[in-house]
Amino acid sequence: MYQILYPIKDSTIYSYRPLLNTGKDQLLEISKVVEQSDYNFSRILMQFDFAYISESISTGIIVNPKFYFQMYVTTANNQQDYTYLYLYPISSSWTEGTGTYDELVDAANGVTWDYNKRELTSLWNASGSDYLSEYVITASMWETENVFQSTGIYKDSISDLNVDITDIVQLWLSGSINNNGFIIKRSDNEEIDIESYGSISFYSKDTHTIYSPRIVTMWDNSSFNTGSMSQIDINNAYVYTRNLKEKYNWKEKFRIYLGVRQQYPTSSFSVSDKMQLDKYIPSSSYYSIVDSLTGDIIIPFDDIGTKISCDERGNYISLTLDGFYPERFYTIKIKIINNDIETITTMPISFKVIK
Repeated sequence: MYQILYPIKDSTIYSYRPLLNTGKDQLLEISKVVEQSDYNFSRILMQFDFAYISESISTGIIVNPKFYFQMYVTTANNQQDYTYLYLYPISSSWTEGTGTYDELVDAANGVTWDYNKRELTSLWNASGSDYLSEYVITASMWETENVFQSTGIYKDSISDLNVDITDIVQLWLSGSINNNGFIIKRSDNEEIDIESYGSISFYSKDTHTIYSPRIVTMWDNSSFNTGSMSQIDINNAYVYTRNLKEKYNWKEKFRIYLGVRQQYPTSSFSVSDKMQLDKYIPSSSYYSIVDSLTGDIIIPFDDIGTKISCDERGNYISLTLDGFYPERFYTIKIKIINNDIETITTMPISFKVIK
């Protein structure tokens, strides 16, 4: 199962404009440019509210969750090979502010390079924010694109950020450290060396697109009880949705049952043989949700959070649409792993989320 969280605040802070607040910018930026002897760079601050997650863990609704942080690239300029970003928990509270980068004068409120709460004239202990350096998560911004068949090579390219931040979130949930959010930055060495590393811009929570930063919480609430059914021959299996509706409310929780039958059934006068309603796909089966128009992955395949369940009526998927953008269409994909062979099927019918 999964739960999507969106930031309650985010901002970029700039070393070369130490009094600039960008709390209402539509973009967030990681940059490093060397001009003469000046090292100009920026960092991103972000915070999420985990109150619902914490309550759900205490009541047993969520068990042993994993947390994935996702941030979407809008532009990337002058990147050297293999960019890595580093996430640290922030140790001081801060306010978002109402400024933007394009303002000609520095904003009078909100977080900046020098101040965590500008309106209270509250300085960071160290310029550029206070963070706990002993807790760090490394995120690669690169992916290998398989273009071997057309070019004879594998191409490495910049990618959206998608990183497991479970270790830091568990520290917040346990109360070991206060949840002041986290900072995203380049390595200390890259920030102060003589190299320029260009810039990467991401959509912020104030974007007017569907690409707001998010945390996807994943946990296993699957159940697999096959009863008297038998497993389908995966090499001759056709999987489809039996009760998928055209529209669902954006707060709705529901269960979609999958039909499983032979793709090329043998001739028979038996109705039960023809429909193959007594078959199931193996427990090593998972689902993914993608945006039908853009192809963007909303819920990725995950061996914990997107397991397909089974009961006496057949295989099913439990969905909750809290966190999905309304007035958009979504498509379900099914991945079956059998004898180390993966088969991915896209369901032919999409569903719309309405508000």
